[in-house]
Amino acid sequence: MGGLEGFLKRNSNVTVFIPSSFPQSIKNKITEKGAKFVEISAPREIFDFVYTTGELYGPPKEQSLIIDSKKD
Repeated sequence: MGGLEGFLKRNSNVTVFIPSSFPQSIKNKITEKGAKFVEISAPREIFDFVYTTGELYGPPKEQSLIIDSKKD
């Protein structure tokens, strides 16, 4: 989360995938910058070959990104 605000200042034409348990204040910051967000609670594919683990145990609750690079 530390770099999100700076990233959104440069490019707000994105969708941010965040754990559903994140506070409303973070969700508000995302939309105030002009970006969209999707709340994640369970594992799912977010793009071809890109997945989120869904919320992981915390605190704080986090998520991991999985990229299937097809490399052996």
